[in-house]
Amino acid sequence: MKEKMPRVWWVQCKPFGKSERNSDAAKKFQNDCLEHNFFGMGWKSYKFDEYSGKEYNEDIASKYKNELHNRTFTRALNLYGEMKQGDIVFTRLNEIYYLGIISFIPRISNHERLSWYSEVKQGWIKLGTGKEIPHHIRGKISGKKYQGTVAEIDGLSALTLIDLAGIKCAKRKINENNFYEAISDEDLEDLMAHYMSYKNSKYIFLPSSCKKNTPGIEYVMYDPITEKSIVCQTKVKQRIDIGEYLGDNYRKYETIYLFSGAGYDNYNPNELNNVYIVERKELYDIMKNNKHFSNIVSQHFSFV
Repeated sequence: MKEKMPRVWWVQCKPFGKSERNSDAAKKFQNDCLEHNFFGMGWKSYKFDEYSGKEYNEDIASKYKNELHNRTFTRALNLYGEMKQGDIVFTRLNEIYYLGIISFIPRISNHERLSWYSEVKQGWIKLGTGKEIPHHIRGKISGKKYQGTVAEIDGLSALTLIDLAGIKCAKRKINENNFYEAISDEDLEDLMAHYMSYKNSKYIFLPSSCKKNTPGIEYVMYDPITEKSIVCQTKVKQRIDIGEYLGDNYRKYETIYLFSGAGYDNYNPNELNNVYIVERKELYDIMKNNKHFSNIVSQHFSFV
């Protein structure tokens, strides 16, 4: 029988209002989490102190939800209620990323700032700063889903974190259908630039074209002889609305290269005009044959 793998949870230990999240009190709290091997969620209500130390159950959870009438709290508590002993928790404490193996099902906390909490076995495992954690994990938690109190991490990132927590599993294989999960959003942008250069050898990359106020494109490459321009848009986890690129604003570009790991919306394959959807295999083959990208993924994955 195939062994069941633990689930992996991203948690934010910041039970403070926006004005206090960078305060000395918040830093002290996170240091306490680190020193005493615990994590938890806020929304403290002293009405529930009588249940202090009680393990999560639906009766107590329902009473808490009815007391607060807060959708954000309810979503977070529902996820805390799914945590089990042996699951993996991933967090950032005072700008450093840590992993731990959950010791017990979350319980009602007697901490002045926490409603529910749990602990990690044998202490936190230090992974390092954002630059030191694997690229694909950094890209994963940059998504909107991971900006709240708690979220489950899935896919290749979950398997990597399980491995880093010391629970060994077979080395993950990547192929044309999942390679984009093994890199970050920034890596995917770089990979697309390499692909575009391969397809258009005379074109030159314009670094100044990478601007936040042009969300529809990542950057521009141009031919210094003809002055024609090509552009691209890449997404690891979000679908791309191709209809947006079929309007007048984008007709000035010779080619618009698009790639999304999640897929595409709003287009007729016979009416793409100057839009080119990059096939997964095309980009995957470019990735496999480039030493820079191979080195990024080889520590945690192997190519099919």
